[in-house]
Amino acid sequence: MKTRILILGFILSLLSGCVSTAKGPAFVAHSQVPSDQAYVYFYRPNPNDGVTVCWDIKVNDQLKGCLEPQGFIKIQMSPGQNKFYTSAAAVEFEFNENLEAGSAYYYEIDFYSRNTDLSKAKGTKSISFIFDGIHAVLPVEETVAIKKLSNLKESV
Repeated sequence: MKTRILILGFILSLLSGCVSTAKGPAFVAHSQVPSDQAYVYFYRPNPNDGVTVCWDIKVNDQLKGCLEPQGFIKIQMSPGQNKFYTSAAAVEFEFNENLEAGSAYYYEIDFYSRNTDLSKAKGTKSISFIFDGIHAVLPVEETVAIKKLSNLKESV
């Protein structure tokens, strides 16, 4: 009996390590974006978004970080045309964005049920149908994004 309890405890500890969440500093809203820069935020508000691993975030073919559930990544960059690429497991998204100086951009990566209608989601960047749902990268307005980001920690 004691052996079974030890084995069960070991298995549960392994399983709990499979789903990690961001553990960095809590989100703090920026005051003002420098006039010669742009800020880009990627975030995952849902702890159960269908992907237990982190999402690689690349900008212009350079890895910027690994986005964990309930986490965010802030990227300070030069304005102009930029290529964004995100991937996790078998799901990949790629899109281009022309960033304006002094502006901030917010992209939410989340999982939606298959019957969710994302056709009205303004500016949807990428959608991937997988199993019984949809992964999507959606641009989000600043006020909405900051409310969601206030509950998240930085993916470090």
